[in-house]
Amino acid sequence: MSDVGIEVSPLQGTTKGVRVRLAGRIDEASSAALGTRMKQLRQEGFIQFALELSGVDYVNSGGVSTISDFADELGPVNGELVLVNPHQKV
Repeated sequence: MSDVGIEVSPLQGTTKGVRVRLAGRIDEASSAALGTRMKQLRQEGFIQFALELSGVDYVNSGGVSTISDFADELGPVNGELVLVNPHQKV
């Protein structure tokens, strides 16, 4: 089982935003944990997300799907998901 590190901090300039710093690999095993954590943050009222990806060295199709599906869920609430500093390989 792969692990992805997830660190959450406030996003400056907004009360409804968070920076989610990820580290490690996002694969089938870890994408479920990522999806669960993102949904928890959404339930807490956050609608603006900056995913910091500089510490991620691998994302498989399941991870891409998890991120894409979550971004789609933000549309109806005028939310936003931005990918920050992804590695060129990712």
